[in-house]
Amino acid sequence: MEDYFGDDSGPLPSAKIISRDEFSVDNFSVEAFVNSHRQYQTLNDLQQQLRQWAQTLNQELVDIINEDYGDFVGLAKSLSGGEAKAMDVKVELLGFRREVEQTKDAMGTSSKEITRLVEQKRRLEVERKKVRRQLLFITRLKELECWENGPLADRVKVYLALKKVQDGDESAQYEEYKERLETQRQKVIQDIKDRLQSSDRSNGDEIVRLLDMGAMLNGHRDLVSSFKTQIQA
Repeated sequence: MEDYFGDDSGPLPSAKIISRDEFSVDNFSVEAFVNSHRQYQTLNDLQQQLRQWAQTLNQELVDIINEDYGDFVGLAKSLSGGEAKAMDVKVELLGFRREVEQTKDAMGTSSKEITRLVEQKRRLEVERKKVRRQLLFITRLKELECWENGPLADRVKVYLALKKVQDGDESAQYEEYKERLETQRQKVIQDIKDRLQSSDRSNGDEIVRLLDMGAMLNGHRDLVSSFKTQIQA
């Protein structure tokens, strides 16, 4: 196992914790931020971390403005142009708060887009599987139609497999093949009748086997009636 996958004795990777510095980098990219944190955690976990950070930062802003703003103003008054500098600090703090809110909104938009793409991929995968099953059904039906001289047991088996698909949950898309499949059922039943007529009446096992195959095709009554007529004749 190690030759193919490497040494798996180390600890499993854990979720990456969001740090304060990540919001202050130049050219902050929401997509890059999401990709760097999504590898080992869900979007819900990531959103929970962002909500916690938003709450923390909001509280810090409130604390700074309510508790320290007076000190900033007092210090600024003792300096030349201090009031303007204090106002600059307040503006920067409020600007940072807006950036946090914008980041949170962008994360919500990215989350919705990812969810939409995942759902779209799921629907396409479902449709792809339906198309593959239908193509396989058509291929096997054509094989059955061209296999008129093949072993009876194998033809019965293929018919039953096709019939199961036709009667399944997606029966509507196989409705156009119903008549063709019924034609093959009738042909196999007729071949079983012919085999019964030519079989050795002393070979009870063969007769029972043929009648059982007919029963699988819902043709048991017709075959038994035909066989009785043959015996009486």
